[in-house]
Amino acid sequence: DDAAEPVVVAAAAAAPRRRLRARGLGSFLRKAWGGVKKLGSRVKRAASEAGGALKVLATGDYATTKTFSKQIAFNYRNSTRRAIRRYGLDVSGTATCTNCYGKIDASVTFELDIRSYRLQKLQAGGRGDAE
Repeated sequence: DDAAEPVVVAAAAAAPRRRLRARGLGSFLRKAWGGVKKLGSRVKRAASEAGGALKVLATGDYATTKTFSKQIAFNYRNSTRRAIRRYGLDVSGTATCTNCYGKIDASVTFELDIRSYRLQKLQAGGRGDAE
């Protein structure tokens, strides 16, 4: 009875090897290399961010400007700058609007400037237009 268990375990352990061969060694190596490159990229980015943080701590200087933009639209196609479809204006459908849409473009900008550990500028502003 005890001899049957190792055979089952060995068969289960061998199954992944067969799948690896079926997919091909080239595919496996490409995936492995892609993972290595992705890891290297993450390490490089983390080192860069850590170096930047150390510089800020050492000098007390930091400046950044970030802008966030968003478009909210109803029945609007950017490529044609027109409505996507017509809309009925009454229940009977006799009156229709051929170019009815709503569109809002908005952006918010944040500005932060710190020199020698002192806040020089903190500003936020917004812009937008609607059609």
